[in-house]
Amino acid sequence: PGTGRCATMARLSGRAGVEDDDMPHFEPIDFDDLHELLEGVDAKDDPVSAALELGVQETKRVASQVDQRLEELEQESIGDYVASFQSFQDLHKEIQETDHILEKMEKMLGTFQSDLTGISDEIRMLQGD
Repeated sequence: PGTGRCATMARLSGRAGVEDDDMPHFEPIDFDDLHELLEGVDAKDDPVSAALELGVQETKRVASQVDQRLEELEQESIGDYVASFQSFQDLHKEIQETDHILEKMEKMLGTFQSDLTGISDEIRMLQGD
């Protein structure tokens, strides 16, 4: 059996005994000029080209609108942040003040517990006498 693509195709199609010369030969196609040919076609004459051009224009228009809306939302977001900054600052200050008060209460309760322990020890001592 022959080697190469034509021989493989002949084997797959059940024509293993057929020579390579029996297979059709195709000339290579040059696509280099295709782009130039497509550009040369007037979009007015070709409805597919006209539709594609409209699609591209519509896509650009929608992309422009989306960009504009994103910029608007970004500005609104910045405005919201600036407007709420004072509230966050006030909240932070209140949390610090509350934390300070809780530290004072913790110290007071520690002192009270020490005083109670001392009193309890004195009561035990007096009861033991």
